[in-house]
Amino acid sequence: MEYVDGPPAGPADLTGSPEEVKIGLLDALTGLGDRYSDRSGNLKVRDGKLVGYDHGGAWLAAELGYEGPFIREPQAPVRHFIEPSGDDGTGRWRDNPPLPAAELAALRARVEALRPAFRRAGRGAWLDYSLAALDQITARATATA
Repeated sequence: MEYVDGPPAGPADLTGSPEEVKIGLLDALTGLGDRYSDRSGNLKVRDGKLVGYDHGGAWLAAELGYEGPFIREPQAPVRHFIEPSGDDGTGRWRDNPPLPAAELAALRARVEALRPAFRRAGRGAWLDYSLAALDQITARATATA
């Protein structure tokens, strides 16, 4: 992972920018529910854009057999796709995510194309977790953004 330089992102930087939505989707697909920003979180601002770093918990939920959406920090970018439903990090999928169903379906094909690489790495369960999350998000999306 490249070195990420820049100031820590603060709440004012979490405005639903395209970068934040992309980071939130990545986190939803990998089960990373704690990339929050309170000036000590895993987000920085570089060249005026939000950048995420530290994916240490990615796919941990898949490894532990957790199937539901995961969000430990309600202000994390993943909030665009998941809302908290309990104090234990569990969540529920949001209706009307900020990406259209057609874009999510195209993304699914790109993610599914990674299956051989995931299999070679012995991480097929990770891909299955990601695709299941993407299916849940897509099922709640509208035709247009």
